Amino acid sequence: MRFQPALAKQSQRLVSTALSRLPRIQGKPVIFHFLPALTSCRGKLLSAQGRGTEIHAASFMRQRLTVLDRDLLAQPPELARILIHELFHYSWIRLGNKARWSFEDLLRSEAASNARGELGWSAWILKRCLSARDVLERTPAWRAYACESYCDSAACFYSGISSHPEFTLASRFRKIRVHWFSTQFSSVISI
Repeated sequence: MRFQPALAKQSQRLVSTALSRLPRIQGKPVIFHFLPALTSCRGKLLSAQGRGTEIHAASFMRQRLTVLDRDLLAQPPELARILIHELFHYSWIRLGNKARWSFEDLLRSEAASNARGELGWSAWILKRCLSARDVLERTPAWRAYACESYCDSAACFYSGISSHPEFTLASRFRKIRVHWFSTQFSSVISI
């Protein structure tokens, strides 16, 4: 991983500590670039444009590039959480159907149990919009939710942050997700 600009020492320590909680990462390097005032507008990433919806980050898989909001550099714990979330977007595309479907089965089980909450805003906002049809038919909305839930879950478990206003999923469901991640990633995470 490369950071542009380079991280300050405090942020370096926190990111290094967060990354040390992960199994070994395997794959081509990802560049993390910081820009001010990130927003998304009509499917485009904007910086300091004064319009659109505020976002923390965006990843471009083919370019192996993740753009993070520069304000995160002043919030090391949040930087670690968002960085791990974005890193796991690269993992999701390398995961393979069997593992992805296994995670989706876990989410379907939660839905059948009427589990409320999530482990991050990006998954929560998509979960709220899902219909029963989305869950049953694996619609694009369901698959987008599953990906965001996977990334938010990874960020929750590996960032070292024990509590956060966005961690609203009940403890019993969190434990099931922790077990899923520990069995999937005992030694290597492919990105």
